[in-house]
Amino acid sequence: MKILALDFETSMLNKGDHAVGNFSADPFAGNYIICGGLADIGTGKELWRRETGDNVEFFVELTKADMLVGFNLAFDLHYTIPSMWKDKLLWDCQTVQYYIERCSKSFPSLDYTLEYYGLPAKDDYLKRALEEGLDTLTCDQELLFKYMQQDVRLTAELFRRQFKEVKK
Repeated sequence: MKILALDFETSMLNKGDHAVGNFSADPFAGNYIICGGLADIGTGKELWRRETGDNVEFFVELTKADMLVGFNLAFDLHYTIPSMWKDKLLWDCQTVQYYIERCSKSFPSLDYTLEYYGLPAKDDYLKRALEEGLDTLTCDQELLFKYMQQDVRLTAELFRRQFKEVKK
């Protein structure tokens, strides 16, 4: 079974007079993928996507998966075409954590879930950039790319740990 961990970093254009709600990364408000990554849980192979360049291989690989894994996976899937994932198994680490803890912690964050499994905290570069008034388009793009890579790798490891716990 081919299992891929997935993460996207997206633009945050949903602001100002024409905003739809108060969620700046709303996929229905003209936002788009800046960078993304896939990690094959079985082989460890990683594939990265940037806004520029040929991204066909990335999306072809996505369609080959039997299962997609993500953290708050519904958000990432909104940036794809449903035919890419409609026949796949989906594992949302955030939702699974909610059930592992018997529904006692609503919407556990990635940081919280990493700590739960004794994994290192992720770099908070994006949080700091947002606090400084930057967004995903105006922040350092190399650091954003590294931030996304870290998210993909941590999500893959979370899946491994959650899967062991669920199998108990």
